[in-house]
Amino acid sequence: MQPLFEAISNAIHSTQARFGDAVSTSGRVVVTVSTDRKKENVWATVEDNGVGLDAKNWDAFTTTDTDNKIQSGGKGVGRLLWLDCFNGITVDSVFESDGGYARRKFDFVLAIDNQIQNETLGPAPEAADSAFHVKFSGLRGNGYEAKFPGRGSFVFQHLTSHFLPTFIGNRCPQIKVIVGDEIRHYPADIDKIVHRREPPIAIETEAYGVLHLTMMECDKSASADLKGSHFIHFIAHDRTVHSQSIDGKLGLKTFGPDNNRVFHGILTGDYLDGNVNQERTAFQFEDAVIERIINDVCAPHIETFLAEPLANLRGTQRAIIEEIT
Repeated sequence: MQPLFEAISNAIHSTQARFGDAVSTSGRVVVTVSTDRKKENVWATVEDNGVGLDAKNWDAFTTTDTDNKIQSGGKGVGRLLWLDCFNGITVDSVFESDGGYARRKFDFVLAIDNQIQNETLGPAPEAADSAFHVKFSGLRGNGYEAKFPGRGSFVFQHLTSHFLPTFIGNRCPQIKVIVGDEIRHYPADIDKIVHRREPPIAIETEAYGVLHLTMMECDKSASADLKGSHFIHFIAHDRTVHSQSIDGKLGLKTFGPDNNRVFHGILTGDYLDGNVNQERTAFQFEDAVIERIINDVCAPHIETFLAEPLANLRGTQRAIIEEIT
């Protein structure tokens, strides 16, 4: 779902740019997805009340590697993923212009030249606020079609897992997600699966600068779409780049009163922001760095956070050994 996630991330960033520290109360993002198991008529829309495609953002949309995108963690390639995955893309945006509002509408198409087609631009006297709306329709017959969720529950699982760091942060707009007949509101609904959370810990390191670790005890549904139970999520520019299972290190499947809790950690820092690829899908350092950061930086804090379940595990292991011997 990476192309759709790119659109959602862009919407979040646009509301953050407009409202700043007030984004959690004033920013609005609405995501609507229509899918089924046959995936014959899949479509999705993302709309927000951010800045819109004003002159600065229009330049960022039509040009890769602009300073505007680099500062916000993007390099203009996210929208190219849209073209690779969806048959139809239409954009409708309202933005402030000359003391009023203007509207820009166009189709975004897969072509060597003239990717912007059927563009209209003019005054929007009826508009009362800036906005951005994009509609994706039809999945291309490639690997993306096979991977796109055919069930609404899977859409929510993917989205919750991917944007968990954003949802628990202080700069998340109000996000409404509609899939079929079900509606969820974020970040409010994230509290339903996060049972315990500690404030971010600033960890000084010689090799990676200052890294910030947020630790959470979550319902096991937080890991339903992941291969494992317990994870450290490595974040760059507010986006989940890599989720690393630490099941083997903990030796736990689940824990808690009803044995239905899992651990999730969120790791951020300038080092991660500065070492991510253009698509924000992978880091540019070797995999061994991930392991070193988990073992050397995160592990001591995780052991403290999970002291009780780990102590219970060791007690159980001792009992088994004593019974055998």
